[in-house]
Amino acid sequence: MREIAKGDSARTFVQNHPEGAVLLLTARWCGSPCDSLVPVLALIEAENPSVSVAVADLETARDLAAELDVTGIPAVLGFANGKCVAKSTSWRDKASIEQGLEEVLRREA
Repeated sequence: MREIAKGDSARTFVQNHPEGAVLLLTARWCGSPCDSLVPVLALIEAENPSVSVAVADLETARDLAAELDVTGIPAVLGFANGKCVAKSTSWRDKASIEQGLEEVLRREA
């Protein structure tokens, strides 16, 4: 899982992974709800080799939340061919995340 420090880095990450990219938006102050998603998304990435996952801290990438129209965190966004095709906010279990990212993950098949 990669760490993204700036909004332009997130755009580059998504563009460089047209086959599937997942971006987790967090903040240091978010604590457990955000932190607990990191291992879940790492597992999803390991189980889906064509999908790449990155995490961005909105305290350092402030422009990213507005650009992606994210109003709550943690936020999980799925991208296919550079376009956001899935977005969820708040903590979710692995099965719920996979269901929400279906359009990104099914490209694996």
